[in-house]
Amino acid sequence: IDDTWGTPQWEATLQAVWSGLQPVTIDYGIMERTARVVVLPAGGLEWSDVGSWDSLFDVLIQDANGNIVFGSEHIPVDTQNSLVYTNGEKKMVVTIGLDDLIIVNTKDVLMICHKDQTQKVRQVVEHLRKKKRENYL
Repeated sequence: IDDTWGTPQWEATLQAVWSGLQPVTIDYGIMERTARVVVLPAGGLEWSDVGSWDSLFDVLIQDANGNIVFGSEHIPVDTQNSLVYTNGEKKMVVTIGLDDLIIVNTKDVLMICHKDQTQKVRQVVEHLRKKKRENYL
């Protein structure tokens, strides 16, 4: 793959090699096959599968009111335990009287939902695919 990187043959080579690869766990594929392993203590680190918007509360720093703000200035008035995420545009976001909400603002989509409903994003994705609106994904 490396020999064809950046050439017209790269994609065909990648597809040919990728299709022949067998999935192997890291402990078997790497750890059991090397004598050069170093293990370092990492106290306090925990694994978190950041697979939904509400899971960000497990890994990002919250303010004194439990809010997480990313990508914008935020004026929280009586707002607690909420996520405000903007992508791309610097935008002032003002929230008033909110609790346990997820607010995600991208170039194409504004999503607002309750923290305990974030798994339903899958339903939205399915709906967009059915309606041939993948440009919003």
